[in-house]
Formats: sequence, C-alpha cells, structure tokens
Amino acid sequence: MIHSSISLALVAALGYTLAALFLKSSLQRGANAAQVNFAANLAMGLVVQPLWFFQGPAAGPPLWQPLVCATTFFLGQIFTFAALSRGDVSVATPMMGTKIILVTAMNALVFGQAISQRWWWAAAIASISIWLLAGVAPKGKHHDVLLTALLALVSAFFFSLTDVLVQHWAAAADELEFLPTMFLWTAILSSFFYLAMDRSALKPPRAVMPSLTMGAALLGLQAGLMFLALTWSHDATGANVLYSSRSIWSVVIAWSGGHLLGLKDVEAGLPVMLSRLAGALLLFGAIILILL
Repeated sequence: MIHSSISLALVAALGYTLAALFLKSSLQRGANAAQVNFAANLAMGLVVQPLWFFQGPAAGPPLWQPLVCATTFFLGQIFTFAALSRGDVSVATPMMGTKIILVTAMNALVFGQAISQRWWWAAAIASISIWLLAGVAPKGKHHDVLLTALLALVSAFFFSLTDVLVQHWAAAADELEFLPTMFLWTAILSSFFYLAMDRSALKPPRAVMPSLTMGAALLGLQAGLMFLALTWSHDATGANVLYSSRSIWSVVIAWSGGHLLGLKDVEAGLPVMLSRLAGALLLFGAIILILL
C-alpha cells in the first residue's frame, strides 16, 4: 500500500494536468502566454510560502543560488506556455516527461555521475515516444505539432537544469527554505521582467480570469504538494514515478474531458490520440526504467 505522503505526488500529477487544461483554456479564450506565465509564477510564489513554517535549524542558502534556480525555472515556464499557446495539452505536457531523462544526463555531464545502461534503453524508448507524440499529427497540423513538441522539449531542458541545481544546492541548506525562496525569486523576477518588457501580462482580459485563476492556483498547489511528498516520504523515486504519471493523465483527460473547457485535443482524431497515448505510456515506461 502506497504511503500517504508519497500519494501526494499522484495528487500533484493530477493537479498539474488540470492546471495545464485550465491554463490552455485561458489561452484559447484570449489570454496571451505572458499573462499566463505571470499569473502562474505569482501563484506558485505565494502558495509555497507557508513552507517557511516547516523549516528546520539548518542555515539558509546563499540568496544567489535560489535566484539562479528561479531564473532557469522562469525560462522553463516561458517555453512551457509558449508550447501550450501553440498546441495541444496532450502533446506539450507528455513531452515534459523527458525531464527526468535529461536530469540524469546533466548530472553525468556536470557532476560526473555515472550513467547506467538502463539510461540508454530509456533514452531509446523516449525517442520512440517523442515520435509518437509529435510525428503523428492531424492533416495540416504537422508544423504546429512539431513546434509545440520543440518548445516543450526546451522547457524540459530548463526544468531539468533547475532540478539538477536544486538537488545539489538545496542539499547543503534547509530545503524548506530553498524552495520558497526560489519561488519567491521567480515571482519577483516575473514582476520586474513583465513590468519592463510587456505590461499587458499584468492585465489579462476579464473573460479569462476564472480559468486563469483556477489554473494558476492549481499549478501553485501541485508544486507545494509535490515538494511535501518528496520531503515527508523520503522516497524521491516513488514520488517521481507517481508524479510522472501526469504524461498519461494529460492525454486521457484532455482527450475525454478537454472539450468541456473548450480544448480541441479530441478534434485531432482517434488515430492521433491513440498515438499520443501510446507515446505517453512509453515515456512513462522509460521514466520508470530510469528511476527504479
């Protein structure tokens, strides 16, 4: 029986999927990627601040380390919402599952950690899954699907870099101080960036506010739940396996219920959606191969 603290990761995976659906809905209703990014980063910065109450006696991290992580995370968010604004949730979200494979590669390149033979098998399986997700597209939509996949892969790269840096830097400090500091920096960075570059990000259309608010709130909530799952369970492998199920949930829920939010994934047709589901399942298998 899965320990309740680890099961928080499954709730977080579902929360991320629903957040992506609501945020995609806001994009289709008239919001732009900058507005969604700012709302999401602000929500995440606020929601995780209560983690300060759980902090331990360890010294806090140097402020520049969470700032660097906030910057890479912010870049990841930019490409995430660029991907969602361009294409379907059932393509963009599963693609981000490649993050765990990239994390392993980065740890090897930057910190000299050995890569097992299983990683190479997982990378090969992931390559097939990417083809199933991006290589099979509705007629006339190949360019949009490929661009969505490319943007999602770039976002996975920046999120992977963030994870690697957090993994090594937060270990030397109190993790319950590192994460809220990082997400607070992300919110501050987003505020200054959009005040300087695109003030429309601070003024989304009133019509999108319900879906934008719900999506941003869910995104912040799932971040806090996932971090608590990692902290309380002391089982990063189990938590990440459950969290990685979001690649499957995103296809299933976008396919079966996305139309309720005005999403058009189902319009891709049965063969395309079956291909995306197969790709998501293969990618999940590749993730398990690495983590277990």
